[in-house]
Amino acid sequence: MKIIIVGGGAAGFFAAIHAASKGREVFILEKSPKLLSKVKISGGGRCNVTHRLMPNSQLVKNYPRGEKFLKKAFTHFSIPDTWTWFESRGVKLKTESDGRVFPQSDSSQSIIDALMKASEDAGVKIKTRQAVESIKEENGKYILSVSGSEITADKLIIASGGSPSSSGYSFFIKAKS
Repeated sequence: MKIIIVGGGAAGFFAAIHAASKGREVFILEKSPKLLSKVKISGGGRCNVTHRLMPNSQLVKNYPRGEKFLKKAFTHFSIPDTWTWFESRGVKLKTESDGRVFPQSDSSQSIIDALMKASEDAGVKIKTRQAVESIKEENGKYILSVSGSEITADKLIIASGGSPSSSGYSFFIKAKS
């Protein structure tokens, strides 16, 4: 099974690592030349990884519009799972007085290195400068027009993050026509 993930940020990497660990062929397509760029600058360059340990029932109260969805999601992967995932990859974490959790190194590079190494170990194939121009579905397959060529996938994960304008989602509009 071939899975394509659109977006080379933290969510894209995490999805790719998880999917590839199940023995699937996984590709990350990132339109820019840089990977994990928001991770690099988050938390003032230290990368705020998660929040202090708390029960899921308390955690979801911080997200009133997404509480129901997140309650279910956090049963699959919660704050303790985040701690375990990073620390099992050599990234020690610390909790600050305001509850934010950072790598003990105080460097986002620790998080970037862990994600890059885990993706490499899982066999994820990464392609930068790959802008998705359109997506269509035919016979249960996804066909992506990417930087002038076509790529086919069995499954597709969109992890493109926020965009300052609707143009960041133009491939969705083209996919409907």
